[in-house]
Amino acid sequence: MLIELIDVSYTYENKAPHERRALNNVSFKVEKGEVWGIIGHTGSGKSTLTEIMSGLIKPSGGEVLLHGEDVSKLKNPMSKIKGKVGLVFQYPEHQLFEETVLKDICFGPSNLGLDEEECIKRAKEAMELVGLGEEYATLSPFELSGGEKRRVAIAGIIAMRPEILVLDEPTAGLDPVGRDMLFKMLGDIKGKLCESIVFVSHSMDDVALYADKVLVLNEGSVLMQGSVKEVFERSGELEAAGLDVPQVTRLLIRLNEMGHSFDKTLLTPEAAADAIYERLKG
Repeated sequence: MLIELIDVSYTYENKAPHERRALNNVSFKVEKGEVWGIIGHTGSGKSTLTEIMSGLIKPSGGEVLLHGEDVSKLKNPMSKIKGKVGLVFQYPEHQLFEETVLKDICFGPSNLGLDEEECIKRAKEAMELVGLGEEYATLSPFELSGGEKRRVAIAGIIAMRPEILVLDEPTAGLDPVGRDMLFKMLGDIKGKLCESIVFVSHSMDDVALYADKVLVLNEGSVLMQGSVKEVFERSGELEAAGLDVPQVTRLLIRLNEMGHSFDKTLLTPEAAADAIYERLKG
């Protein structure tokens, strides 16, 4: 187990007139090699959860265990979590600030106390993994396209070699081709510069295609969690909570309503197409 949250709660403006409960007794854990997708409505607590996981904020209650050690009670959780959990914010390209791409990517490793040689080595390795050639090293990050800026920002996090890479809406603003490229890139990164990945997404299709497990938040509480199939086969509960299901799932449900009998836990277009083809052939 890399990180585990046990009954974690968080309240904004605690004990103030406008206090707001963002998380309520949330528990889940990330094992080595897993890819988790976190889904839920806007305001369901997804971003707050990622900030607690990365040590940016302390929970109001509960425990955050990193390799079994409770870091939530530390005065500065970031001191223990830094370098272990890397958070990529939504629209991370807005965080770029250095003169060159190489300097920007080196910033994170340098904050870990590494010498210049090691920082540059890690930065170049990260650049290669995100598909940025050496010619980008001396360019200003502000001269790049939006997709390239996002790659620089992600490279700056993975150059720190976190065990867990956490991404808040990593595909926001990207077209379908850009989304596919990003998740392929994340697949290349996992197992090389990080052990596990957690990503927040509004896209049920992205979660169905790329996650192993899913955490569903609703008004700050866990509505359900489990494997992708376990979660999306409960499509009725998801829709009752106002959440969408993958397009493939919606198609199979509609076909079943028309009198056919398809496995609605088929999650990829290819699997659904094969099943429909076999039925038509039969």
